[in-house]
Amino acid sequence: MIVHTVMWKVQGSNPGEQGENARALVAALKSLVGKVPHMISLEAGINVPSSPASWDVVLITKHSSWEELDAYRVHPEHQKVVQVVGSLTRDRAVVDWEG
Repeated sequence: MIVHTVMWKVQGSNPGEQGENARALVAALKSLVGKVPHMISLEAGINVPSSPASWDVVLITKHSSWEELDAYRVHPEHQKVVQVVGSLTRDRAVVDWEG
């Protein structure tokens, strides 16, 4: 199984705006469930409590193979969400691993 883990720091000039952006980001990510057939599962959540060293939002998807992960990445519904993600975030970290 391939595990795709992504973490983001959200944009925002104050905690309220950052919280709103984090909630919008998680909603956009969860909207992929049922639309992209190349996932075994998808989890997304907001970090609580937050600290300067932590990331704000995490996504974990599981895929049956590297090819399925690649198909997920280029799927049109995923690409739509990528655009939303870019408008809400300022930094990103990714780890893909075999679990």
